[in-house]
Amino acid sequence: MAAMFCACGPRILRPGEERVVEASGRKRDWVTSEKPVFRDDDTWFFRGQAMEVADLTLGLRQAEADAKKRIVGSIVEQVASEFSEYALGANMSEDDKSVFVSDGISWATDGISIAGAAPAKAYWEKIETGRSYGVSNSYDVYVLVGLPAADYEEARARAIRGIEERAHAAANRRAEEAAKRLRERVEQE
Repeated sequence: MAAMFCACGPRILRPGEERVVEASGRKRDWVTSEKPVFRDDDTWFFRGQAMEVADLTLGLRQAEADAKKRIVGSIVEQVASEFSEYALGANMSEDDKSVFVSDGISWATDGISIAGAAPAKAYWEKIETGRSYGVSNSYDVYVLVGLPAADYEEARARAIRGIEERAHAAANRRAEEAAKRLRERVEQE
């Protein structure tokens, strides 16, 4: 009679093959969405992620930092776009506008602090990966940071005021006027 073998244990992973061995819960839409930034009522949400990290605690901190970088990036993008429109109306040369927009945005956003940004949710998966010598474990971590819309708008307004101050210090009247008009419009919103 032939011996029977039980294949009751977990299947052995081939090198490069992965499987999720543990998760913090059900994977929600905010984790899988193509959009890492969205608004819901009076709050902006920014998703950050850290992939293939060895330590869950470190991964959570890295994912939160990634989300906060998205906040600053979003503000920079919006202010740069708005200022470019106003600079165009101020008849600034393309070279002057380009240099001032990039320098002004950089100066203004160096000190952006995001008051009110706080992690709202987190999701993680422990991943087991097959290696030629066995398996290794790592974590994929996602954090959703919420920022009240009022705090987002205040950070945006500070960035615009920073551009106006830099333009004034650089004695660039056209850039200063463009920033002033943008600031006045934002203050009226």
